[in-house]
Amino acid sequence: MHSLLKTIVAAAAVVIAAGCSRDTWSYRAVPDTNLSRPNPMATRGTLVLKGDSGTEAAPLSKQTVLMASWQHDSALYHHNVGRTLVIFIDGQPKPGQYWLTSENAVLLTYSAYSAPARERVNLAGSIRVDRVEGNRIVADVAVQETSEIDSSEFIDHPWDAMYTLPPFRLRGQHTFAVTTPADPIFEKSAVKWVAQ
Repeated sequence: MHSLLKTIVAAAAVVIAAGCSRDTWSYRAVPDTNLSRPNPMATRGTLVLKGDSGTEAAPLSKQTVLMASWQHDSALYHHNVGRTLVIFIDGQPKPGQYWLTSENAVLLTYSAYSAPARERVNLAGSIRVDRVEGNRIVADVAVQETSEIDSSEFIDHPWDAMYTLPPFRLRGQHTFAVTTPADPIFEKSAVKWVAQ
């Protein structure tokens, strides 16, 4: 009877701890920036964005960076996991449709166990900027990851929440808050801005 009571208490503690978990979405935009992206095809690690002023001989074109970041914060640290979609639009943000390619979009997936893994080729969809209003960009998003769950990865890493996630999907209208590279949400989302 005593061991049954201990089991019930332990199960209740797990349920309570799981109840303390939360999901958070963050939407940010940095317009009118010059970027140099080192190792754009790398598949691991934080995405590093280098601000670059360019030169008169080789001026850089301005870009707008849009970021949508999802984070699952659990009371049980080993269940923490996150995903970040970064889209690069040429020029100033303006109404129009922008199709995702391996050159202008990257998806990062990371967890308490795994450093960010970057995906460029298995993304499909587009983003349609509807309005640019002062410090916000309102856009309709239709993006999804086209690769399926790799069951062998889950079998090899059953403890890692990163390998239990369904394919990434983001739909609907979202408001991207205009900010600066110094916004701490970038680093929390596995995106690091560095001055050059």
